[in-house]
Parts: sequence; C-alpha cells; structure tokens
Amino acid sequence: MKVNASLLLLPLISAPLFALDYDQSVEISSALQLSDYPSVTEDGSTVISGRTEWQGSLEGFWNLYLYSSENTQLNARYGLSLQGETRRDFVGDDEASTADYRAFDLDALLLGSESDRTRLYQQLDQLSVTWYSNAGDYTLGRQPISFGLAKFYSPVDIIYPFDLYATDTDYRPGVDALRGTWQLGALTEFDAGWVFGSDSVLFSRFKASVNSIDAEAIVLAINGENLNFSLGTQTAIDEIGLWQETALLLDEDHHYLRTTLGADYTVLSDLYLVAEVHYNGAGARSGYDTNSAGNSFYQLGAISTLGKWYASVQGSYPVNILTSVSSGISVNLNDGSALANLALSVNATDAMNVDLSAVLPLDDEHSYDSEFGLYPAYLLAEVSWVF
Repeated sequence: MKVNASLLLLPLISAPLFALDYDQSVEISSALQLSDYPSVTEDGSTVISGRTEWQGSLEGFWNLYLYSSENTQLNARYGLSLQGETRRDFVGDDEASTADYRAFDLDALLLGSESDRTRLYQQLDQLSVTWYSNAGDYTLGRQPISFGLAKFYSPVDIIYPFDLYATDTDYRPGVDALRGTWQLGALTEFDAGWVFGSDSVLFSRFKASVNSIDAEAIVLAINGENLNFSLGTQTAIDEIGLWQETALLLDEDHHYLRTTLGADYTVLSDLYLVAEVHYNGAGARSGYDTNSAGNSFYQLGAISTLGKWYASVQGSYPVNILTSVSSGISVNLNDGSALANLALSVNATDAMNVDLSAVLPLDDEHSYDSEFGLYPAYLLAEVSWVF
C-alpha cells in the first residue's frame, strides 16, 4: 500500500516539539561510482556486451528521536535521494527477487520515471515506537532487524542480507515489525517478534553466555513455510577470536545445511585480520541460475551466495588516528572466481568523512558458470557529513 508522505509526517510536524525531549541529526552524502561490466559469454558466443557506466547520487536523511516520557521513545528516519547515471538500459526486470517486509510504503519515485537517467526518490526508512519496562522492551513499527554472528557469510541473516561487495554495512533497510526483548538474567536474553508485510517472518532468539562462550539459538519462519533453525557460538583462545554459525533450512520439499567457521586476530596491535569459510548446502557447483530459480529461499532473497563453498580473508589497518585502509579477497571455491576489494577511509573533520573503495572481480571466464566473473569492477568515491 502506497501512502502520501505528508500524511505520515503531519503528526510529527504539528506536534509541540518544544514540550518534548528530542534529538535529531542530518546525514548528507554525495557519491560517484564508475562501473565496468564484463562481456558475458556462453558456448563461445557473447550474449551480453560489456559496458562502462558512471553513476552519481546525492542523499540526505533526517533522523529524529522523540522522548515523550522516560520509558517511551519514537524513532523516525526519512530521506531523499537524487540519482543519475550515464545510461539506463535495464529497467524493472533487472531487479533480483526478494521478499517485501513492509506493510505500507511511500511512493518512492518523486520526480522522473524509472527510464530517466536522473530520478529523485524518497524513503521512510524508520518510524517506530519503543516502550521500556521492567517486564521487557517492546518496539512497534519500521525498524532495522538483523541476526547472526558471522562477519561475511551468516546463514541466519535472511532479512535483506548484505552482498559480499556491499560498502556500507552499517546501514540496513527498516522493516515493519513488532519485537519484544526480555532480560532473563545477567547473561541471558530472549527476544521474539513478527515482521509483517506482503511477506512475513516469525522469529525467536535465545542468547546466553556460559564459561566464556557466547551462544545464540534462533528460529525463523518465513511466510510459515520456509524455516531456519540455527545455533551460533563465539569465544576466544588467548587473543584469537573464534565463531561458528550453523543453520538448517527447510521448505516444503527440501532441506539444506549452511555453516560458517571464522576467526579474527590483531597483529602487532594494529593490523586486524578476519577470515571465514562457508558451506552453503542450498547452492550449486554450476548452473547457478537454474538452481536459484527453483529454490524458494533464493526467491525470497534470504540467500545471496550462489555456490557451495566460499572463503574470505580481510584486513584493516589504522594508518593514523584519522585514516584507515582495508583490503581483502572472497573466493568461490567451486568455480575459482574471486572478488578483491580495497578501501580507504579518512575522517576529514568531526562531521565529514571521505571514503574511496574499489572492487575487482578476478576470473578469466565471464560466463553464467562463474559467479564473481559476472560482477562489475567498480571505483566508488563518497563524501558524507553528519550534523
């Protein structure tokens, strides 16, 4: 259901804000990306010609936190995004299948059409009320929700999971949900809830810490048909952090096992290294398109990796108090394709950050049997401010 933005924002605008405690912030970012898409071949013939594109964006978000009482809080996040690109060849059908976890939404496109090279979008990303009490904390409305311990390949992070090449992993789209959290003890916690929209998720999670081992058991049910049962644990041996996450996925006709093993370590007090190995029982060794098209978890957007075996190594280093660099590689161990990444982040001022990043697919074969060989190489420059 689409609604007019003014109807939603009118209560906030007309409310006597001077009588309430509130915080607010504004985020502005400008980005420019150069993407180089490879030519895709099949049986020795080119089926998709390569192309190079420039894409630019200017975004602004307003964050509002209202405290109507000492135990009630309202969160709102609204944004505008001006996007442009040098060409607009693929419209509508190029978007991957995914679930819809919003009961209503604004008309996203404000100016232009989807076929235009320049377009203005709006987004109501958060609008929720949280009530804190001795009996638990409860949140109703649009809010970010995520699960899992793994850094790159979480088998339980099924609500809009990040792609491997995602540059902004701090931001996660809000979903409409009712969520409750209860502290059962100093080291134990239980939370449960319902994500609702055109698609829905019922979830429950139990977290506990015993003998320096943190554990969490999670049950997820998508649309009452796709089930995910997972157990994750993490601990440390001396200065080496260790974690594992294992999930059993069930639908009406199939069951799959997905598991991740990971470790991290800081070398010479500054160089942070993290590595993971992942097995995806729902994936394929070849014929990725055919396999994902017939798998309900892929159609819901609950799994983003197409193959069976993966490995990733990433490292980050603080050059100085204001500058950090990071680099790494992720490999599909079945077809041998890989993604290399490099990033530089500079905290130019207290309110301004400059980020440069690059992703390079490594594979001689750009075909449908090469997962990362189909990815574009890109350079991204972004400047962001927070006020």
